[in-house]
Amino acid sequence: MSEEEPGGEENFRNLFRTSEVVSFLIFAVLIAFFFMFLKQSGGRVSNKGSPTISVAYGKSEKEIGSLMTEIRNGGDMPPLEDDFVMDKSTDLASQDHNIVIKSEKTEQYLNLILLNLQKNFPDKWKARVIKFRVYDDRYVGKINNAFSLTAETVYVGITQILHVNDEAEMAALLSHEVSHIMLRHSAQLRKVIKNSTIFLQRAFIKKDFEKVVLIYFAVQKLLGTTESAVGIVPMEFETEADRMSQTIIRDSGYDDLALAVSLERIEKTYGGGIFTQIMLKRIRDLKNGSKKKPGLAHVGKAFIVSNKEDLNSVQANLQRFIDELALK
Repeated sequence: MSEEEPGGEENFRNLFRTSEVVSFLIFAVLIAFFFMFLKQSGGRVSNKGSPTISVAYGKSEKEIGSLMTEIRNGGDMPPLEDDFVMDKSTDLASQDHNIVIKSEKTEQYLNLILLNLQKNFPDKWKARVIKFRVYDDRYVGKINNAFSLTAETVYVGITQILHVNDEAEMAALLSHEVSHIMLRHSAQLRKVIKNSTIFLQRAFIKKDFEKVVLIYFAVQKLLGTTESAVGIVPMEFETEADRMSQTIIRDSGYDDLALAVSLERIEKTYGGGIFTQIMLKRIRDLKNGSKKKPGLAHVGKAFIVSNKEDLNSVQANLQRFIDELALK
């Protein structure tokens, strides 16, 4: 089958795409509150290094820890119906933002792998429809990238598909992204943001500006606000998705080190700084989670529902699309 014309998501630096947007928004709001606090306090900010403030600083650290727990655990999770509503609206926005490619052959290949994986999903997800969208990730600065939306849609980048060496690696990538959906990571993130906003409103109404600053630090630790400060929540989401993905591909008969092998190649190509630290931790955790740890011998198969020729054919079609696009 030939490629059709284009219809229009932590490379793995993008740990959880939704969090990048919301983290920025939260950061902007908190910065505004912080400067309002400085204005109210006349610019007087305590020096952490002062001996007289060391006890108070330790107390503040405990308060920040307590706030982090309350922000994460307080309130109810958003209803599942909201995930589907958001998925539809976010999908429309993502199609506007990305160059989505209509590739029937690629989509058929991805769905063939999904059917094999889905037999080992949790019961309530075994019959759930998952939609794949292939997009040109080179134009959004996210080489080797894939990302999931809130309920049923997964975007897979061209370079990610070209990167894999076998079906097991493709299965590991897909199951990782679907795991984000099944674990409702987006809903958990929305709850964190909602609770943070409520806490800020209460503190501001009471003119408790010191608490506003503590909330700022709590949210910064939870979500992260810069490339060099990855938040606790996004990192935990990646670990959880890796763990669930590894179980699914193992139960489906694939090599349970497939994702670790794929991440190692990506790290060697794009590694550096905090990215390397994150990737090495993920790789180490995946290797520790392998069923056959002695010598890290591979477990399971590289191909089950397809063969090397099928994968090569899919990759060749996508490569032709890239080549043709470059000539236009």
